[in-house]
Amino acid sequence: VNDPSGPTREAYIAGVDLANVARIEVVRGPQSGLYGADAIAGVINIITAKPEDGVTGSVTAEAGSYDTYSVAAELASKQGNVSGVASVSYLETEGFSSANERFPGNDESDGFESLTASARVGVEASDAVSLEATVRYVERENEYDAGAGPGADAEDNIAETEQVLTGLRALLGAPDAAWQQSVNAQFSTFERTFEDSWGSSKFEGENWEAEWRHDLAVGENHNVSAGVGYRDESAETEDMASASADNLGIYLQDSANYGPLDAVVNLRYDDHEVFGDEVTYRLSPSYNVESSGTRFKASVGTGYKAPSLFQLYAPEGFFGPIGNADLDPETSLGWDAGVEQSMLDGLLTIGVTYFATDVEDQI
Repeated sequence: VNDPSGPTREAYIAGVDLANVARIEVVRGPQSGLYGADAIAGVINIITAKPEDGVTGSVTAEAGSYDTYSVAAELASKQGNVSGVASVSYLETEGFSSANERFPGNDESDGFESLTASARVGVEASDAVSLEATVRYVERENEYDAGAGPGADAEDNIAETEQVLTGLRALLGAPDAAWQQSVNAQFSTFERTFEDSWGSSKFEGENWEAEWRHDLAVGENHNVSAGVGYRDESAETEDMASASADNLGIYLQDSANYGPLDAVVNLRYDDHEVFGDEVTYRLSPSYNVESSGTRFKASVGTGYKAPSLFQLYAPEGFFGPIGNADLDPETSLGWDAGVEQSMLDGLLTIGVTYFATDVEDQI
């Protein structure tokens, strides 16, 4: 979901339909050792729900303030070794002025509308082989103002976004097998257009990604993950010629358990087309005092983020230079330490954690 044409290659998650989300996991701190170069400060993992046996469906409708309403429908089915789910949702609101309404004249509402459609099909070819294909389409339109101060209202400023995300996944190995593999391939396109009093502008991006991962149970105490990932991205605007960059990453992680001691350590090597080699790591131990229900935990890790294509190659604008080909990658060092206490036979857990992240060459 990262847009290569965006100023910071940011992830656009506004199109994620929460109706089909089982849970969301947030891991703070640098995670580049396992998740790649962009995980400089943390990771958000959105896990969608799997279809249940038979046929299920739902239709929802909501309404709220500022003439806001949304409708959504979903149909899911699992018949034997074949499963599928399809959903569509629509949201529209009149909104309110994005310019500060305390100033005179800023009373024009800035509306927003979004359409999201997605589908997923899965086949369990055997106990050891399963295949999955996904596609998601997102279309958004929003009005925006020229600023926040006096007289900033603008009635004809419109931004439009269109995203198409596709993916293929193969899981190899039985659920109880000591060696399991996953092969993932993704392709996504992004198109953003802006219409305002300055004229029009257009941003286009493409992103290819592939990963081959191995998970191996080594004895009773270690679970080792190793893999290789490749990404090729390109971006183009009306003022910036097409630019591209690729990145190859290789990673290794060991999750170990020795009684009350758990530890996770990972190491990653990235080879970026423009910036060359980078090595990142993460170490995360924890110790559980079973007699008191107390767990001590800590982690330390490094992160790495290459400048976006826009940050490198965007041409000079009305207010001066934008892109800078001499930029260095952002790097980070993060750590945390804390303690958790289980109470009431495990019904309640309280904890305190101190964490810090230092970023160098931040853009």
